[in-house]
Amino acid sequence: MPTDQEQLNERLIDSDTGMDLNDPRPTAAQPTAPLTSNNRATLSTSVSQWSEASNDRFYPSGESRKSLSAGVYNFNGDDRGLYIQRMNLLTDTLIELDDAAGTRVLDGIRTFWASEKEYTSRGIIYKRGILFWGPAGSGKTALVTQLSQELVRRGGLVIWCGSPELTATGLSLLRRIEPLRPLIVILEDIEELIRDFGEHKILALLDGELQVGNVVNIATTNFPELLGARIVNRPSRFDERILIGMPSEKARFQYLRWITKRRQ
Repeated sequence: MPTDQEQLNERLIDSDTGMDLNDPRPTAAQPTAPLTSNNRATLSTSVSQWSEASNDRFYPSGESRKSLSAGVYNFNGDDRGLYIQRMNLLTDTLIELDDAAGTRVLDGIRTFWASEKEYTSRGIIYKRGILFWGPAGSGKTALVTQLSQELVRRGGLVIWCGSPELTATGLSLLRRIEPLRPLIVILEDIEELIRDFGEHKILALLDGELQVGNVVNIATTNFPELLGARIVNRPSRFDERILIGMPSEKARFQYLRWITKRRQ
C-alpha cells in the first residue's frame, strides 16, 4: 500500500505542473514577465556592472559616468524608465551679425552666465526666461542655435523640450546628479507644445515645483497672439519678450559679404 506522501507525489507528477517532489534539483525562480526585444538587446550588449534599482533589483549595465559630455540632449522614456539622449543637430556655419536684437540677446546671456552671485546673494533662483517672437524665417532658430553652441563651448548642456512633463522630471533628476551644470532649455514653437500637451504642463516646467536653477529657458513662436497671458506676462516665466524681425539691410549686406569671401 503506497504511503500518503507517495500517492501525493504521483498526483503531482501526473498534474499539469509536471513537478516531482522527490527531485533534489533546485528550481529557479520564474520571471514575472517575459523578456521583451528591448530587454534582450540590453542583455546582448556589453555590460560591466550592476545598476541598482528599487525593491532590491539590479540591472546589468554598461559603464557609468558622473557627468554628461557637453552637448545637446532631450529626455525620452522606454520600458526601463526615463533616459537622456544626445541629439546631433546639423546646422550651417553661424556668424554673429551686426543686428540690434541678436546682439542684445547674446550680450544679455553672456552677462547672465557671469552673474550667478548677484542672484544667489539675494535669494533669487538663478534662471532666466526669454521668448523670441517674430515672423517665420527671421532667424529665431539660428539665434537659439548660436546661444546653444556658446553654452556647449562653456561645458554646459542644452535640453531640447519634446515633452514638457518628461523634461521637467528629467531636469529634476539631472539636478540631483549634476547640481551646478549650466543649462539652456529650448521650447521651440511653444504654441505647438501648448496645443499638444496643455498650458499647465508648460507652466509646471517653467516655474512649478520641479523648476531648476542655473538655467535659461528659451521659447520661440511665430504666433505670440496664440499664447495666453499666463505665459507672456509673468516675469517669473519669461522676463524678456524679444521681437526677432527680418534682418536689417546692414545685416544682410554683412552676410552677403561674408559668404562671398568664403566662395572666393
